[in-house]
Amino acid sequence: MRSTAKVLLVAVGALFLAVMAITIVLWTLDPNRFREPIRSYVHDKTGRDLQLRGPLELKISLEPRLVLNDVALSNPEWAKGTALMTAKRVEAQLALLPLLHRSFEVGHFALIEPHIALETNAKGVGNWEIAVPGASQAETGKSGSTPMTAIAVSDFSITDGVVTYLDGKSGKTTAVTVESLLVHARNPSLPLSAKFRGRIDDLAMDVEGDFGPLEALQQRRWPYPVALHGEVAGQTTSVSAKVSAKDEAVELDDLDAAFGVYRFTGKLATSSSGGRTHLRFALSAPSLSLAAAAPIAGAKADSNAKPAGASGSHVFSDDPLKFGALRSVDAKGELDVGVLLLPHGQKIEGLHLQASLDHGRLSLNVPTAKAMGGSLTGAIGIDASNPTDGAAQISVRVDGSVPQVGSLLALAGVAREVHGGNTRFTINVAGRGNSARHLASSANGNVSATSARPASASRLHPILNSTVSRRRSIRFATCRMQPIFNAWSSAFPFMTASPTSTRPLHSKRNKSV
Repeated sequence: MRSTAKVLLVAVGALFLAVMAITIVLWTLDPNRFREPIRSYVHDKTGRDLQLRGPLELKISLEPRLVLNDVALSNPEWAKGTALMTAKRVEAQLALLPLLHRSFEVGHFALIEPHIALETNAKGVGNWEIAVPGASQAETGKSGSTPMTAIAVSDFSITDGVVTYLDGKSGKTTAVTVESLLVHARNPSLPLSAKFRGRIDDLAMDVEGDFGPLEALQQRRWPYPVALHGEVAGQTTSVSAKVSAKDEAVELDDLDAAFGVYRFTGKLATSSSGGRTHLRFALSAPSLSLAAAAPIAGAKADSNAKPAGASGSHVFSDDPLKFGALRSVDAKGELDVGVLLLPHGQKIEGLHLQASLDHGRLSLNVPTAKAMGGSLTGAIGIDASNPTDGAAQISVRVDGSVPQVGSLLALAGVAREVHGGNTRFTINVAGRGNSARHLASSANGNVSATSARPASASRLHPILNSTVSRRRSIRFATCRMQPIFNAWSSAFPFMTASPTSTRPLHSKRNKSV
């Protein structure tokens, strides 16, 4: 027992003396002596020039901290900028004990106020891609520049930084403002965690999450697990998926994403060809709410909203609609929605949406869906392929049937009792413009509804207020309602409406509304 205790005391004493010796050496060492060796080491390993324009500092503690001031790392010759990265300060916190095993362990590596300019060339090669030379030399451990045989970083952080990404094919630039970023991993073979707070372009984010090992990402071992949660644009957000990448294609399988009240599951893929981004998706959502979508979609616009009446006396807004996003990507896929909640409380169930977007031409098709106790099919087309005037051609076609004609009034927010049996309706309207007012003023088409049982014409007047007022030229499959159409035309001379039949309301041949 005594001999064991003596051995332990000797070992602890030797370890203490070794740590003290290293500390004394570091204390008396001028860190600026390492300026040229550091620059040479970086150049040998990366082929890039590292500029250390400020003084080097070594702050002594149980975990010494090396500080590099005013640092710049050069870009490859083909890059537009001269520097891949500049930073006000770079800090590396070193662990003492691993030095005894000739291992260089960085407990924390920090970039303070960096500007990182990422970009790709026309072939898709990134300026961050570095071919590391001298692998065989590293394996033999005969490098004369450093005696270290292992390097590990546990924590990496960025504070008050800016990261830009320039796509060399599309010319698009994305800016990331980093208030804080922290990445933690005990070693490259273990899963890592990360926290981020900042903005991507104008999108505010405060998220954290868990990822697969860094080693798996470097070796491109797919699929790579990702799980994030936090807030995006003020909305509670979570995303989990298994990521795979090949060439210029990225696939997200087992996708489970939630944003505010929305949740989507399925798969999503993105690829690039011909200088364009292509999306493919197969998603499902248990429920969606159009009423809940309005505040989210209008959150940014509300901050700069004009006061009431700012657009003059127009019923519809004259503010320009932005169709440019439809020309930025191509997409094709399907979306299944269990329940779609409409603004006035109605529901569309079992919605299967087929979407296609090609160079600004958007097509949305609904083969079948259940609505208001009946069924419907429909299609929406938006052609924004011509960017010259910012306008788009929009067409809407809906065919369906409901068990009660009053359901159509309720759909427009009119709570009124109307007697009528099974009703078939058709909406076929098209218009062109770059604002809601232009679209409304150019709208043309027809709306028809035919009921199996008679209904009071006077009680149908509200449906005109709800639908006709939004169309310029509407044909109605109605009967003996000419006085109403005349009154409407007198009140709104810029719009016309006319019946297609004058048969009695109770006619067996045309029991229409």
